[in-house]
Amino acid sequence: MKHFRKTSAILVVLAMFVVTAAQAGEQVVSPFDGLDPLKLILSTVTHIGSSKELHSQEFARLVNEYSEGKITVEVYAGGILGGHAETTAGLATGLTNIDMAGTGFVSSFLGRDEIFFEVINYLYDDVDHYLRIWADDGIGLDLMDSLFEDTPFISVGSGLDGIRYFTSKVPIHTIDDVRGMLFRVSPLAINAPLFGVFGLRPTPLAFTDVYTALQQGLVTGQENPLTTIESAALYEVQDYLIATRHAMITDYLFMDRAFFKNLPEAYREVILRAGAESGRWRTQYVLNMEDELLNKMQNEYGMTLITPTDLDVWKELSKEFVMTYNDGIFVEIYELFKSN
Repeated sequence: MKHFRKTSAILVVLAMFVVTAAQAGEQVVSPFDGLDPLKLILSTVTHIGSSKELHSQEFARLVNEYSEGKITVEVYAGGILGGHAETTAGLATGLTNIDMAGTGFVSSFLGRDEIFFEVINYLYDDVDHYLRIWADDGIGLDLMDSLFEDTPFISVGSGLDGIRYFTSKVPIHTIDDVRGMLFRVSPLAINAPLFGVFGLRPTPLAFTDVYTALQQGLVTGQENPLTTIESAALYEVQDYLIATRHAMITDYLFMDRAFFKNLPEAYREVILRAGAESGRWRTQYVLNMEDELLNKMQNEYGMTLITPTDLDVWKELSKEFVMTYNDGIFVEIYELFKSN
């Protein structure tokens, strides 16, 4: 799929040609002439105003603009079309055409844990490391191409979901403070050993149930990016923001591969161009919001920010998970990332 990354350059050259021809008084033929209008449905489970939803809307805007109005993308946020399990399966049935999601539910659907490599806590050393991996000439895009090559799914764009923090009703200064804590995780089997290695008691819950579970004390803590913590108002039911910064997970715009391949070439190029540009917009938006949201969480929402004093212990336990989980299925990818 490497040739897809050249799409933006191709369309830019085409646009320059169109402008030049128009200026010369020549008749301009649109690449979309004769193509039927297309409506696509894009689903995301998070709230309106979340970075996922904003990313989805930016993608929809760009697709419509670059297709000269021929393609319309309708965004359904807040889990209207179901949870990730339903929308992932729905790509094949037509329930949705594009699903904004991480690789977790796709890997679960396919039964291939290695696809969910970003679940590894402390896979990235810092933000610069993440950006280096996912640059146009980084190893991330090639890895995704190879992992999804023989699957029914195709990624048409990606962007940073955010840097993930713990939140809690009680202070967490060291890893000893989380041992035995009832802690919400997304309902994927891998999350039990992933977070259990810290001594937590992982409690799988759908995202739509998180606020109520925290409010009622069914769980004590959870983890998410700052943008999600704010958009879901989790600060209303959590007192402490814990700067574990344990994961940076990428969101993808997934489509059914056969459906995508059957679209006219001009439409495929538009979707890929909009996917790449909206993904870069999302990553920059999330990074720009980091400092602002940290300030709001403390000064406006009243949360207390704590950085654990023993993060090296957390990182070492995470490495142990990598080395032992499922016969070391993540070891090769982990070592590849750590060496780049």
